[in-house]
Amino acid sequence: MHSDAFALLCRLYVGRRLLAFALMVLISLMTSVPRDARAQQTWNNNNSSKNWSNNFSPSTWNVSDWCANPDGLLVFDTAGSGDVTNNMTDWLNFNGLVFNSGAAAFTNSGNSIGLTNNGSIPKIENNSTATQTISLNNISLKNVSEFNAINGDLVFNTANVYLDNDLRFWGDNGKTNWMNTVIANGGTLAIQQNNTVVFQKTNTYTGQTYIHAGQLIISNDARAGTGNINLGATNLAGASATNALYLGTSGSSGGVTNTNAIFINSGGGASTLGGNNTAGINTFSGPVTLNQGVTLSSASGGTLLFSGDISGSG
Repeated sequence: MHSDAFALLCRLYVGRRLLAFALMVLISLMTSVPRDARAQQTWNNNNSSKNWSNNFSPSTWNVSDWCANPDGLLVFDTAGSGDVTNNMTDWLNFNGLVFNSGAAAFTNSGNSIGLTNNGSIPKIENNSTATQTISLNNISLKNVSEFNAINGDLVFNTANVYLDNDLRFWGDNGKTNWMNTVIANGGTLAIQQNNTVVFQKTNTYTGQTYIHAGQLIISNDARAGTGNINLGATNLAGASATNALYLGTSGSSGGVTNTNAIFINSGGGASTLGGNNTAGINTFSGPVTLNQGVTLSSASGGTLLFSGDISGSG
């Protein structure tokens, strides 16, 4: 072979090897980004479609991220408001959605997600005074998760919240979690601080319900899960506070029947069982066990009935 031709072939061979090596380095750098570097993204409101993923341009998150990172925490701050759509693959896992103190009202709808622990507890949290609405198709709790109405209400319009793990409600400012969703599967549900959880559907979860603080309201035509409902005792932080279970929303008419077994536990704050309906009969038909005293409360015009066994020393 002519020497010049041989030298050209050698250069081509070396060039291809260098190109392959460069591609390998690039792929390695792209796949080895430290987890903290992609753990949180902030919505920047740069695209008119208002989708979680925007097909490369323009960016939707941070300065240059065109899609939401799976396992990441999605943050909504002062940019934008209104309807935002999860158009990414159904059932991707995320660490949660957080609305910062300056956020306007958002409604997040679209495909189902899982909530997963990426080193921190997954959560949906509202630090804004504006009401935030979650209308994703479904939510599955892959790890112990939190719904935290801190400074503003949270409205859940998802078809289902699947308790594949336990759900905890934090928030000490008297805000409300409106659960217009079926809560299903086997995890437990616990209200840990002074906030209100309103059940608006017939729930089917089989784990127990704990009201350490705040209040649970079971609306007309709604139901708790099938497990026991426990009032009182201290929360996970060791704090005790007043706690309550009410049937019916304030001012509503018609009665609600609760069939769950109820335990009034010692060691926490004062407990209340009551009815908010101004007409109709609110019935506790399951057994009630008193390990400490309980206050009974009924709105004017409504009737409170206990038809199950009542036992204990309270």
